[in-house]
Amino acid sequence: MVRRIIRKGQGKRDRQRTPRRWNSRRDYDREQETSPLRYGLPNTVFFLALACLAASVWAGGYQGCLERVWLFQAYEIDALNSPSDQTMGYACSKFDDKTEKCTGNWQPCKKKRNAPGRCNFDELVHQLGKAPKPTGWSILDKKTGRLDVQETAKNCYKMYGSKQGAASKVPNFKSYKAMKGATGEYNDFVLKVSTMVDKARREKATDDNRHLWQDFDSTTDRINTARAGDHGPYLIKEAKARLGNGMDIKVQHLGSNPATADQGVSGRFLSGIPD
Repeated sequence: MVRRIIRKGQGKRDRQRTPRRWNSRRDYDREQETSPLRYGLPNTVFFLALACLAASVWAGGYQGCLERVWLFQAYEIDALNSPSDQTMGYACSKFDDKTEKCTGNWQPCKKKRNAPGRCNFDELVHQLGKAPKPTGWSILDKKTGRLDVQETAKNCYKMYGSKQGAASKVPNFKSYKAMKGATGEYNDFVLKVSTMVDKARREKATDDNRHLWQDFDSTTDRINTARAGDHGPYLIKEAKARLGNGMDIKVQHLGSNPATADQGVSGRFLSGIPD
């Protein structure tokens, strides 16, 4: 099964069929002109999941770091493929934004001082660009020796310069700096990564390496939760204003944003699900 993660604003062909994330109130108002929220749905119950997750943090913070962990997990799975078939961890040396094609060379991630072997998480993050430091990104699970997903993402968030009471600015990485053949459209990139991962699962999975896919799937779920959080600040207000008199709106508290729980940063998280 192909599992997709959607980043708003990436992928011209995908914009109309994927979940949206709004960068401003005006963007949200425009979309509401055709939204079901404009019309009465008296027999529908929306479950509004509410948690202390700041939208500004989710939009460019913790979820961006989770994406980097997710990418590295796909990179490790791709290592099971033959070298000629490997695509993860390749960066285009020169990309044409108009034609959405790589006009340069696809260069594999390189270790420090061109040492042999594949990149670790720190080296892959550095290749993606705009990394403030070349090392210090990874947090390993002491029991397994693998990346601790949540702690690594939290550490990544801090590495990008978060301050007390403010969201860390974690930049989106370009897909053509992460995967050979990527066009710059993020949704297309995610589909290609997921397809590769699922194909490798069918052909390469064993009892000894099955944890690679378990980790990848778990991180995918974490990112999808972060994506849903982007809708919260706008949907809460609109749902109550437009549906409050004719619908049963249920609220569920989900907890705190792992990246900012110790900083006193709070916000609203909402996911509307028809019953």
